[in-house]
Amino acid sequence: MIIGISLFVRLAQSIFRPYKVHFPCPQCGLQKHEPDAVHCKACGHILNIPDHGHD
Repeated sequence: MIIGISLFVRLAQSIFRPYKVHFPCPQCGLQKHEPDAVHCKACGHILNIPDHGHD
């Protein structure tokens, strides 16, 4: 029963966890960032993540 509950919690986490974009930080190399990130979470370097925003 404990295993079943833990699997359910993991499923809920994967559904509600925001997705991340694959964009390597030029300073520290961290690969995944939030899509709206301006600075790297690990080192604070300014990121220039390209987006396909509205025209």
